[in-house]
Amino acid sequence: MHRASVETAKAPYSWLSDKDSEEYRMAAEIARNAPYVTQHPEWLLWVSDAVAGRRARESRAATSAQPKARSAPPKIPTPTGAAAPRVDAKGKELAEAEAEYERTGSEAALKRVMSLQRALRRR
Repeated sequence: MHRASVETAKAPYSWLSDKDSEEYRMAAEIARNAPYVTQHPEWLLWVSDAVAGRRARESRAATSAQPKARSAPPKIPTPTGAAAPRVDAKGKELAEAEAEYERTGSEAALKRVMSLQRALRRR
């Protein structure tokens, strides 16, 4: 069982055959620091996966630390030949009445404002 486990681990991780590689040293250090791991039949594959995962994480961290070039934001097309916005006559009249009420403060101006507001709500 142990020999099959070693061959299974060496297939994806060729560095297990090279005792001078950094990954091999990392795997040996894990086995030294956590000897209970070696009690499982597939311990070499587990440790090799851990080393490969650490290498992948370090690689991602190194590439994400490099500043990325920013591209220009996409251009949003502007509408051409659009019709002018419609002017609401009652809305304009209400705005004028409110302005008059602000200026004068008269009761007649207030009645006009309230009348126009009711008319707009009924629409």
